[in-house]
Amino acid sequence: MFIRFICFFLILACTVSVSLAADGEATFYQGTEFRLAFLQNFRDSEQNTAGIPSKADDFQPRLFLTAQENASVDIEAPGVDYYKTVYVRAGTVVEVNLPAGVQLRGSGIVSNNSVLVTSDNPITVYGLSHRLQSTDTWLAYPTNNAGVEYRVLAYERNFDDLTGEIAIIAINDATSVRVVASGYIENGSDPGGQKTYELEKGEVLLLQGAGIPNNDLSGTQIIANTPVVVLAGHRCAQIPRDRFACNHLVEQVPPVEALGTKFYISPLRDRSNSTVRVLATRNNTKVFQDYKVVALLQAGETYETHSQHAPMQITTSAPVLVAQYSQGFSNGDSYGDPMMLYVTPSEQFAEETAFVTPFRGAWRHYVNITVPEDAVGEVTLNGEPLADSLYTRFGTSPYYSLGLEVPYGTYQVQSPEPIGTYLYGFGYNEFDRDAYGSAGGQSFRRVKPQADTIAPRAVLVQEEGKTLVRFVDDGPHDSGLEFLEVLAGTLPFVRVGDVETGAPQAERTVAMLSAEEKKQLLFTTFSVVDIAGL
Repeated sequence: MFIRFICFFLILACTVSVSLAADGEATFYQGTEFRLAFLQNFRDSEQNTAGIPSKADDFQPRLFLTAQENASVDIEAPGVDYYKTVYVRAGTVVEVNLPAGVQLRGSGIVSNNSVLVTSDNPITVYGLSHRLQSTDTWLAYPTNNAGVEYRVLAYERNFDDLTGEIAIIAINDATSVRVVASGYIENGSDPGGQKTYELEKGEVLLLQGAGIPNNDLSGTQIIANTPVVVLAGHRCAQIPRDRFACNHLVEQVPPVEALGTKFYISPLRDRSNSTVRVLATRNNTKVFQDYKVVALLQAGETYETHSQHAPMQITTSAPVLVAQYSQGFSNGDSYGDPMMLYVTPSEQFAEETAFVTPFRGAWRHYVNITVPEDAVGEVTLNGEPLADSLYTRFGTSPYYSLGLEVPYGTYQVQSPEPIGTYLYGFGYNEFDRDAYGSAGGQSFRRVKPQADTIAPRAVLVQEEGKTLVRFVDDGPHDSGLEFLEVLAGTLPFVRVGDVETGAPQAERTVAMLSAEEKKQLLFTTFSVVDIAGL
């Protein structure tokens, strides 16, 4: 069905109200059982000759635990004979140092070197993997959010043995895991090949890329007969590949069924550019960057840009996994280094996040928050509202970007509407080649296609001396535009071209008006329809 918009120049911008359809009951990042593993960080023997301080033999794995109610937490690492109980008071964060032996080693090896965290009340768990100038953090997901199918994002091999890596943890006995490789796996498969591994409860499989130029495990598919936990990253990646220096990367991977199609990516504070990668999970996936189509991907393929420096919107025609990376300090920023965080789709935003900045001293810590329009001015940090002046809109979307620096400490972000939260930091002075980053709290709705019941909306915009009419179809369940036509009217327009099917936005530019035309009441009638026929 066609919906017609009548827009009166400089008098009326046509709008359509948006309502959200529920995806069903959600689970969240807090939980009472977690299975963790620590990927290999850099290497245990120094092999470089570039004068970099040694990272050998200083591996420091840590957990950060926080809770809204008092919690008694048991931590077990049977592979290194470690067992400890800690008490977490409500509203506080407890740091736990683990034995260095929990670090995984040996591609293709199955071991019992995972970490089990259990609690009598829901808690939030962050992991930290640290060596001198090689650090990253990740948000742990409770085991009730584990899935049976995954696609991973890592990064390309740099040099020698510094490659991407994947850890797969069984949470049930008799777990069978099939791995379809996208790159060359050491002691595993070549690209396109597959291998099946058998795991028992608590066992963990480490897979690492082979030392082949440009080898990348991104896109590797993991399919299990029962839910498993997956982490992915890189021993020490340079991003982009030709920019010094490397840093450890790690994130826990959300299952395919929890991925989404709409992503809002804020710029990283104090960085000139960041890198964004998009990984397709289905064939013929269109990728729109700031409303313009930039790639058509097959399942397992990636799109990448190295020039993200302003709020960016990524919209896709099928569920994808998106990662944001900071770049090596030689990109001109003079301090900091790579880190990786998975970007939460707006479909999985949550109302609150608790986090801690993990380092004292020569570090700068930041939080980025993606906020829906209805919550602008109502987001609080440790109970204090954040000023309206901090918000920057993502184009004409219904979301805003907010970023600020925070001192060392513990924090809670709360909002009346679901938000996306990201935590990161960069070292300077003696820590000037280091960084960390991770997503904050999120929900885990099993995302299923929802009926698109909302028609496109029209917005009249003044931009750089031009008048534009924008047609937007980028709500949480919108299907994207299909057709746009000027039917009749007296308002002159510049032809911009056909609408790309599935585009979240299209626009038409008003032609320059004569002095006489500016005195008249001009109008135009449009016919616009989205893929759902609205």
